Amino acid sequence: MDSGPISPPRRGEILFSFNENILEGTVIARPNRFLVEVMHEGKSIPCHLHDPGRLREIIFPGNMVLFRETAGIKTSHSIVAGWNNGKWIPIDTRIHGEIAEKFLPKPFRKEVSIRGKRIDYLIGNAWVEVKGCTLNIGGVALFPDAPSRRAVEQLRVLSDLSMNGDRTCVLVLVLRDDVRCFVPNAGTDPGFASALSTAIGKGVNVQVHSVSFDGKSVYYEKRLPFCGESSIA
Repeated sequence: MDSGPISPPRRGEILFSFNENILEGTVIARPNRFLVEVMHEGKSIPCHLHDPGRLREIIFPGNMVLFRETAGIKTSHSIVAGWNNGKWIPIDTRIHGEIAEKFLPKPFRKEVSIRGKRIDYLIGNAWVEVKGCTLNIGGVALFPDAPSRRAVEQLRVLSDLSMNGDRTCVLVLVLRDDVRCFVPNAGTDPGFASALSTAIGKGVNVQVHSVSFDGKSVYYEKRLPFCGESSIA
């Protein structure tokens, strides 16, 4: 199958580094999807969370998080990562693009609208959509961790484009290195699982790659198979 424009980096290559001073704190509460109250040096600091997922295994009272100073309208800090399974898991979705671009040739166009939906990248006639995955259950990476109508609609657009002769790819970035394989999270979002299966059947290339994070930098690890398969379908 055509692998599209995706070309993985070398194992251990740095894909992204935070330049800001990274601070450590403890979650007090998550009042809404995009706000986390963090305790740091005896003070409560409101932090923006740039990830709309549930993140129940990472963002909960008493768990450790990393955060940084950022310029926001309502907050002056943002969550960088959370502690899970003995590791820091990056949960700032703003870095996904910079990581993904290490897999792609230049030049490319970003956030291109097609059929009423936005696809992350267009490279020639190749469309690439990027999804970030943080959920690990028993060594299995699952996406999404909350129902995602937007993701389903994007898969349908990619399926149609593939059937019309364009090259189409989904790059799943698993933001942790303690998983052995990947599956779509049918229990949480059966619509996404069905749409992904249909997309693969229509020629959409799906690649899953894992990274690791040391609290400052993100490193490339390896390509992951779908669970139960020796390679990506």
